[in-house]
Amino acid sequence: MAVATRAPVGPSLDELRRIPPFAELDEAALAALRTAVVTRSFAPGQIIFFEGDAAPGVWFVRGGRVRIFKLARDGREQVLCVAQAHTCAGCPLFFGGTNPASAEALDYGTLYYLPSATVEALLPAYPQIGAALLRVLAERQRVLVDVATTLVLRCVAARLAQVLLAESGGAAGAAVGLTHAELAQRVGVAREVVSRALSRWSRDGILTCRRGSIVLHDPSALQRHLGGRPA
Repeated sequence: MAVATRAPVGPSLDELRRIPPFAELDEAALAALRTAVVTRSFAPGQIIFFEGDAAPGVWFVRGGRVRIFKLARDGREQVLCVAQAHTCAGCPLFFGGTNPASAEALDYGTLYYLPSATVEALLPAYPQIGAALLRVLAERQRVLVDVATTLVLRCVAARLAQVLLAESGGAAGAAVGLTHAELAQRVGVAREVVSRALSRWSRDGILTCRRGSIVLHDPSALQRHLGGRPA
């Protein structure tokens, strides 16, 4: 696991409640959970944990974005998701095991880390904490199923359109701050494939490619690709 700077201030109870699975914990359980939290800061590009390393706990994003990705033997990356504030950034399935993917900070941000050994000690007195963590794991499983479904069942154009619409909020005139290489990682294809699709959509007036960003002009045209027609 990567070494990071420890932030000086831990979370308040209200901050922990902003993480959806913890919102329903009673005051005593939330206060006990707070004693287990380790707060750490990360800089853009810093690796939070590596795939295959021991995973002795669970990470949650307090602020900033975290890219969760897998690296193939040929060096290609597949981004599984980008974790936002108040969501889980790494939960290997809690008690033991290894990280199933790697995580990288995309912004200056802060994360909460829950060491599994500390949380295990709390469970006999506060079983609702265990139930909350199971909800976290169920949500992460749903995310991974969505990724697998997209990769298997949708063509490149549909996957690319899905990323652009999600990052822009589907708003005309919105700029997506991703490079062609970053989009390729998100979609799971070579950069050249993404560049060809974007060039075609640029010629059709659907979007404009700029250095380091893409401006959407016709989100409805991208929405039509979500039916999965060939690129």
